[in-house]
Amino acid sequence: VWYVSYEVWQAPDEKESEAGDASSEIEINPKQILFAGFGVLIIVLLSILIFRRNKPPKEPTSMFTNPRYERRKDPYAVVPSAPSLPPPPGAFRYR
Repeated sequence: VWYVSYEVWQAPDEKESEAGDASSEIEINPKQILFAGFGVLIIVLLSILIFRRNKPPKEPTSMFTNPRYERRKDPYAVVPSAPSLPPPPGAFRYR
């Protein structure tokens, strides 16, 4: 006993193929690509911001003070002040 099965391919009509191609094509213009790129960038940055959650590093403790926060020494502390001179004669004379 022999069994034979076969399939026959029939080329679609040109009218049907044109209608099918037009509905399956998606037209993408550069503006849409730009907006999609910005959307992806925003999503990536937000996900990094949400999932990373970095905390500031702890400052190392030291037995010495941090020189950035030390009180600055007055550079003019070693300069002697001007002498106190007596007023010139007749400065407070009333006429």
